[in-house]
Amino acid sequence: MDLSESATGCQSRSDVRVCAIGAGPFMVVVGASEADDLATRDSFVLAMVIVALLGGLIVTFSSRVVARRALAPLSQLAARIEAIDPGRSNGSVCTAGWSKSTRSPRASISCLCASRRRSHANGG
Repeated sequence: MDLSESATGCQSRSDVRVCAIGAGPFMVVVGASEADDLATRDSFVLAMVIVALLGGLIVTFSSRVVARRALAPLSQLAARIEAIDPGRSNGSVCTAGWSKSTRSPRASISCLCASRRRSHANGG
């Protein structure tokens, strides 16, 4: 360690913090080990990395559950639409004897309203 006059002030040397000040003909030098502080910092950083990774995993898996729950009605709607057979009555849509091109708009609305009433009457 250089104890010349130019070495006044504080410096970190490896894991030791050293401060020096000139007091007349004397040089006052104080040093303290930073090993404990560095070990504490390293432990804290490791703990924060683990917490961040666990948080990321929780968010990843919970977002999948939320997305599935949110998209379930769309999947059910797609299945119902796929089950529709134009020109035939399948019990959920009034289409018996009518094709989409020959049915009047008024008849289409009436069929949809009747289908909706049946749906509500059946608890749907």
